[in-house]
Amino acid sequence: MRISTNNNDLVQKYLQIFYESGCMDDLAEICHQDLKFIGPFLSSGSLEAYVGSLKNDPPESSIYEIIEWFENDHKINVFYQFSKDDINTLMSQYFECRDGKISKITLIFDSKVFE
Repeated sequence: MRISTNNNDLVQKYLQIFYESGCMDDLAEICHQDLKFIGPFLSSGSLEAYVGSLKNDPPESSIYEIIEWFENDHKINVFYQFSKDDINTLMSQYFECRDGKISKITLIFDSKVFE
């Protein structure tokens, strides 16, 4: 098993953009144009569609605390506590990387807490 610092850096940058800077256009630096995203509220097949959906409905101010970080070759799973206002839930994001960029993101959480 080879641990890739580059992939680790990509995922850290993704989390920083999503949760801290909010500049979704910066995702183009770290994600493939054919990025696949799968989550409870959204699925998309391109970076343009994913960024467009984030711009149309920007993530609200929230915080996350990483519980576990697993990396295996070109795959990384980040398990974290998500908090926003009175919403608290565990989330898992599974990233696949190829050619130095993020190519697929799968987000898993209990969507009922957002109702």
